[in-house]
Amino acid sequence: MSDTFITKSIPFPRSYPQAVLYRGIEAVYNVTGDASYFNYIQTSLDAIVDSKGNPGDAPPSSPSTTSASVPSSSTYTAKPATSATKPPPQGAQDASGGWWLIMDEPYPGMKGNYIETSGTAMFAYALLKGGRLGYIDSATYQTTAIKAYDLLTKKYVMENSKGELDWEGTVSVGSLGGDGSYEYYISQVLTQNDLKGVGTFIFLSVEKEAL
Repeated sequence: MSDTFITKSIPFPRSYPQAVLYRGIEAVYNVTGDASYFNYIQTSLDAIVDSKGNPGDAPPSSPSTTSASVPSSSTYTAKPATSATKPPPQGAQDASGGWWLIMDEPYPGMKGNYIETSGTAMFAYALLKGGRLGYIDSATYQTTAIKAYDLLTKKYVMENSKGELDWEGTVSVGSLGGDGSYEYYISQVLTQNDLKGVGTFIFLSVEKEAL
């Protein structure tokens, strides 16, 4: 997925979804040490900030995957929590392996509701990383996370006619500025290659590969 998105020509909004993608690719760089990932992030950020780190007005240039000096990759080790931390209940996971856009009863399975992929990836990522760092019992939650990962890879990561990977099933927005109704949330459009979904899936994939 990372290799596709450092070469795919898609418009990048200057907002948090873009940052989620960059952080996901940063996680891949930290594991692999592959300079192409670091250079992609550096070139992308250089195109939208000035020398003082302030946002610029020029449109982002095409990110480069070949360039300059690269700092050494690093790993992060956290101290396990001393008190038990409970993740979202496994009972909220659908039998398919995903989590519904609207999880409260009686909405799962209701017309218009659907498995939302950015949320599913976030839950699965948190369960795997939490287990790896010792915050939760890995043996208890790993199966739940892997079931979600398998669903995402089989149903929502699609190969297109160019041989690239596309990401499906992420809602474009779920703003608190809406009226908060069921109808409001299910009316928001799904966006192909939504970066907040792509980036989170990359995070999840890094954790899955570490098992």
